[in-house]
Amino acid sequence: MVAIKQQLVKRTNRISAGKNLINYITIHETANTNKGANAQAHANLQSNGNSREASWHYQVDDKQVIQSFSDLAICWHAGKGNRQSIGIEICVNQDGNYAKAVGNAIALVKILMARYNLNVSRVVQHNFWTGKDCPHFLRNGKKGINWNQFKSKLNNSNISAGDYLVLKYGDVGDRVKLYQDKLKCAGYKIDVDGSFGPAMLKVVKQFQKDNGLAVDGYLGPDTQKTLNKVVKDIKNAKEVDELTKYMDEVLPPTQQKDAADLFEKAHKDGYFSDNHAPKTKTMTRRQYYDLKESLEIREKLNKKVE
Repeated sequence: MVAIKQQLVKRTNRISAGKNLINYITIHETANTNKGANAQAHANLQSNGNSREASWHYQVDDKQVIQSFSDLAICWHAGKGNRQSIGIEICVNQDGNYAKAVGNAIALVKILMARYNLNVSRVVQHNFWTGKDCPHFLRNGKKGINWNQFKSKLNNSNISAGDYLVLKYGDVGDRVKLYQDKLKCAGYKIDVDGSFGPAMLKVVKQFQKDNGLAVDGYLGPDTQKTLNKVVKDIKNAKEVDELTKYMDEVLPPTQQKDAADLFEKAHKDGYFSDNHAPKTKTMTRRQYYDLKESLEIREKLNKKVE
């Protein structure tokens, strides 16, 4: 799944007043097969003032997902479904990969289903509302995937509501604070204040540059996954260092006695000779555990000293 980029439309002359109930997710296709008629082109169309009396929330192609309106906006895309559904347009431009675009749409729908607690029966075609032959290619299956197959892939959803939520400049809250903390753990100088401001934008771009990612300033899935891995590797390395330090420490008095008792019993049972006698006062935890493991092996093999 690619990042959900936001290019929110400021104009309100193509949406209705009020709040979207979000009872459904409505799937469309753009019907524009011209070269270059991708998600960015359709997002720009909406940003620049669509000449048609129409609007939709998301456009999806084989490379990206772009959000044009808040999910709560009442867009003009499905007749009587406008006030209760999120509209998604799948691009069908001839220079794009339709299968990948559908795959990205499926991933987006899964996120929205989880976010708004909708089951698969609430994912519908544009046709459901108006009778229009849309989404055309999903309805006829001529591009290799039909509507039933599309719906079946939605049943295999392991995505939680928080997955793939893109963090961007201007966002605030606990999720921003979480990733600020991770960036700080990764060695970047940043305040953990829960505000995605200019300082955080600069740090995110630097992190993306340092890790060979697209430098767009968005904390999307690729950046989040990479940051999570970096933090995990750092924590694992710290744990290894801490464990190494712990194992190389001299045994505390109680374990010194345990080591002496262990040797005495092993020596009596014939598994250790006098040469195995440990110097318990300078013995490290690592040496103690090696001694215990050696005894366990000898006992299992019944290997006694001659």
